[in-house]
Amino acid sequence: MCCKWKGISCDNMTGHVVMLNLRPRIIYGIFGGRWTSISGEIGTSLLELKHLSHLDLSLNYFEKIPEFIGSLAELTYLNLSDNPLTGFIPYQLGNLSRLFYLDLSRDDFEQSLTSDNLEWLSYFLL
Repeated sequence: MCCKWKGISCDNMTGHVVMLNLRPRIIYGIFGGRWTSISGEIGTSLLELKHLSHLDLSLNYFEKIPEFIGSLAELTYLNLSDNPLTGFIPYQLGNLSRLFYLDLSRDDFEQSLTSDNLEWLSYFLL
């Protein structure tokens, strides 16, 4: 049963995964605690979670926002904050018509996200 896993919530009626929180956690061992951050690319396997509405990948080490994120049609919450994101903000995020929370912030000034056109953000409060 997926709802027993830390960071994952399911719809009680259908069993579909609706929330995925992959923020780092501290794992304690004999030498103290350490963070469990994720790095590399955000995998396309997320597309299999067709009912995903809440995705938190903050505080990890992802460098790019993949275009396919714009295909997660049920997303209402997307948090990619505090990742070393670079490159373009994909216009495909504009396909997320249900999205009401988007966080791409970083706590330092080294982030270099750019966009040619942010008109797709027109329905968000800026």
